[in-house]
Amino acid sequence: MPSMPGLLATLTEKSFGHRASIAAIEQISPNFRRVDLRVEPLKSGWKAGQDIQFRIDDNTFRHYSVMAVDDTGTAISVLFHQGVDGPGSRWAAALSVGDDVIALGMNTPAPKYRGDRHLYLGDGSAVGVIHGLAATQNANGTASGAVEVPAEDREALAGLLPGIDVLPAEPVPGTAVAEWIEATASTEARYDAASLFGHAQSIQRQRRILLDRTELSKKSITTKPYWATGKVGL
Repeated sequence: MPSMPGLLATLTEKSFGHRASIAAIEQISPNFRRVDLRVEPLKSGWKAGQDIQFRIDDNTFRHYSVMAVDDTGTAISVLFHQGVDGPGSRWAAALSVGDDVIALGMNTPAPKYRGDRHLYLGDGSAVGVIHGLAATQNANGTASGAVEVPAEDREALAGLLPGIDVLPAEPVPGTAVAEWIEATASTEARYDAASLFGHAQSIQRQRRILLDRTELSKKSITTKPYWATGKVGL
């Protein structure tokens, strides 16, 4: 979620940006908003689960993930978590159909898989990326895992996350997922790899539990923090 001088931000957009327009918006639950964009093709092709950034003001970019890509490669979807009153959430809430934006894809590939049985863990900030990656994984193997979200969003999000348990978030971030790991690690099928997304401190806790309770090695666990306690919100 970088911040930089306005001139450098403009140069970044010109160097790595791709013109896009808002084609559709759907408020799928109280705290989650899906935005569909028509976007210029990316040289390496847009991929579900890859990184994307938007400039939300003169100096600030916010990091998100591509949730889905259509067959033409010129329409993508991004899921915005609006449960936190941060600058990115306010920017996403103000978007309207027909708005023009710049999307920074930067040709970043989606994470590679290791084996067929992949474990995904995260929170509301990771629903989009886990949806994109798990859909690909389920076509070739078995995706499983857990995501914690506000209780009022669970029903709407469950259909987006096949194979993933959607848990009601507790007041302390990461608690629901940590308890899920501790309850299932000894009985669930073995995992070939794991990807952990979302709250930085929760990821550290989850990684420790996986290393203690499963046969996963350090190299087989990928971590990608999106936010941290004590820092500016989404």
